[in-house]
Amino acid sequence: MISMHMLAGGKGFISNLDVVTYKTINQFNRGFMNNPKLRTLISIPAFFIFIILISGFVQGSDTNQHVDNEFQLSFNPTNDQINLICQTGCAWKTLSFECSDENCTQAINRYGTTVSQEHGSGEDSNDGFFITTTRNNTDISFRCVIGCNWDHLEYQSVENGVTHYFDNNGKIDSPETE
Repeated sequence: MISMHMLAGGKGFISNLDVVTYKTINQFNRGFMNNPKLRTLISIPAFFIFIILISGFVQGSDTNQHVDNEFQLSFNPTNDQINLICQTGCAWKTLSFECSDENCTQAINRYGTTVSQEHGSGEDSNDGFFITTTRNNTDISFRCVIGCNWDHLEYQSVENGVTHYFDNNGKIDSPETE
């Protein structure tokens, strides 16, 4: 049996508000638990509200994770630089970087040129794609870190002024027009 002292939280007295609150909650619980129509009337909408909230949370958490990795690039080497042109999938249209050294490497993502140390693990999917290009004399190679269906593309004995094309799936003959 609950004593008056216990209901008051150990303070030694009970106010009228405590008694009314206790009676109201007790009556609600008895009425709610013993009335199956009332229980069903409240349970069904509560269940649907719960499902809607959960589905919105699950869908909302997924929307920021997907980044479209499709891209299409072309490159045109000259004696001392590589010119890249993005047809689709980039925030840039053209990139040119100097490559006069014998073994020149440059990292590229959907936002432009970047530093390859920023992507050591290749786990960040928000950049769309991340590739590095290396020029060694007349050979140009591309290595994909993330966002491609290929690991390595090689172009051997590349002539200056000749345009070559590739996309997220590999080498292509010419750009696709929409």
